[in-house]
Amino acid sequence: MPRALAATLCVTAALACGGDPPAGEDGGAVYRLAAVSETDLVLHPGETRAVRVVLAREGVGGVPNAVVRFQVEGDPGVVVAGAQEATTGEDGMASISVTARGQTGSAEVLASAPAFEAPQVTFMVGIVPLRRILQVVGGPGTLVDPGGRTASVMLLESGSTPLRVRLVDADTGEPVAGENVFFSVPPEARSTFGSGGARSSRATTNAAGEAQAFLLARGVEPGFEASAFSASASDGVFFTVTVVGNPAAGCDCPEGYVCADGVCEPAGPRDPALPDLTGVWYTKHAFDLRASLPAALRDVFGGIRALDQLLSGRLGLPGWLQAIIDSLLGQFLPGWFYAVVRVGDDLGTLLSFLRAEGRMRLSPGADAAHVEASEVWTSLVFYWLPLCGEHIQGDPEVPPECARLDVATTSALDSASPRCRNEVLPKVAVRAAPFTALIDPIPDSAPGRFRLAVAQRQVDVEIAKAAVTAVDAALALSTPWQCIAEATDCRGGLECIVDCSGIGRWVSDFTDGIVPAGPIEDACAGAVGLAGQAAVGLLASLKFDSNLLVFGGGASIGEVGDDDSVCHSGSGCAGQLGDDHFDGDLRHRPTSRDGTWTGSFFGGSGDLPGSWEAKRAPFD
Repeated sequence: MPRALAATLCVTAALACGGDPPAGEDGGAVYRLAAVSETDLVLHPGETRAVRVVLAREGVGGVPNAVVRFQVEGDPGVVVAGAQEATTGEDGMASISVTARGQTGSAEVLASAPAFEAPQVTFMVGIVPLRRILQVVGGPGTLVDPGGRTASVMLLESGSTPLRVRLVDADTGEPVAGENVFFSVPPEARSTFGSGGARSSRATTNAAGEAQAFLLARGVEPGFEASAFSASASDGVFFTVTVVGNPAAGCDCPEGYVCADGVCEPAGPRDPALPDLTGVWYTKHAFDLRASLPAALRDVFGGIRALDQLLSGRLGLPGWLQAIIDSLLGQFLPGWFYAVVRVGDDLGTLLSFLRAEGRMRLSPGADAAHVEASEVWTSLVFYWLPLCGEHIQGDPEVPPECARLDVATTSALDSASPRCRNEVLPKVAVRAAPFTALIDPIPDSAPGRFRLAVAQRQVDVEIAKAAVTAVDAALALSTPWQCIAEATDCRGGLECIVDCSGIGRWVSDFTDGIVPAGPIEDACAGAVGLAGQAAVGLLASLKFDSNLLVFGGGASIGEVGDDDSVCHSGSGCAGQLGDDHFDGDLRHRPTSRDGTWTGSFFGGSGDLPGSWEAKRAPFD
């Protein structure tokens, strides 16, 4: 009987082909030995990789307890294999490990099943020197040149920007995690890495192969070139940095008024016994949202998490062949699939704390002890520790910069809008209502100690949109995709979190083309797309009880008189509200924090904790 006809009959009438033949007889059954792992392997000296095959009987499925022989041919000094024989498991799979020795070259690994009439499988193994490439990663204010080795960076004189790079294997394109990257600026540059004036910074690549360092501008200066190098990459990358002035905020004020942040304000009453808080402040806030998160948050990525189960039975294959695919499906779920799943599993942690940064202007109030406040939040900040990989350094009280996710608001003038599948997405709207604050003596303290007390204030945040944008930002930093919709779009052979093209090709090769690749690939892409649409829909439908933060509190007033050029009166100017430990205190010592907020966050109970601080200079 022709082989194709026998295969067709087995697909359509599996029972007619059932039963293992006696030893030495095949009874007309057709057996196939097929590669499960890739057949063209590229290894570096010292690297070990598994080669896998599956032995299957058409119309039945995987053949268990069968001996598969592996033989290495070619230069014996190139590759060494483990055991020369392996026994198939219940799913019909068998594997061995091959290790590249110290020299370059090529070899073949031949797999065969001696007791069965099944064509052997050939694995080509190439040994190449370790080569890694460092590339610039684009982002707000960073325009990457073709080739990825140079970029142009624009930042404001009072701002900061991340310099981001990605380290990849030059031969496989895979990201390289756990490697140090060194960033530096030339000695003549005024901009530095952090407020301490450092001209160099070290960061470690995360699971996506990415590392970043935040460059802090210290005023307008001539253009300069920053650089980043890795010891494991042959060439570095370079950033041409241009620092521009902040938007003009001057004003021509009449007698008795002062210019504050581009606005003419009355000089107001002044009590020399009180510190002067008028002028511009840069603010940081942190809010504990754990009691306010929607219960449905845990279900958002349920479809993606169960995608391997979703694909089972949706490919339109005969039961016996679907069973083989089910057992092999892990081979077609790239590492990025598990990175995306981890984002979903960590949604509760990612969104547990909302942090915000902005600018606040304090103006004279009804009397010397009161000030009127207006504030804009330019960035919402979340932290996700897996971005840092296994190498988290620095002060444990402060969230590490490598884990930082910024969500720009509509008040951020110098940041680009997020994108998904090349479409610009709207920024998150944040509206902070003006409020009144009191300069109040601190009870039971030394004379001259004061605090700023805020009875109540309100901030309206599009928190559901912020949650979606934060998830997309986590994906953009840990995977090759910018959003969930992009990560689950497998149509037309696009790379996505499942290798649908690989599944289609494997099925077609395994069945000698009887089952064509196209329909299988399309069915797979459809299933993955449905899971992505479900996740996007659930995220978009997340409902917090309210969009409002309603809170009050206060902070101690410090650094009085250190710089009397920053307030209206020119004397007794305050330079700090709260202290630098506000974030760590909120998480570890909430009862002793300085810079307190307490209130209802997005509809939660009215006594949820928050913290804050403010300074006269921009934060690094």
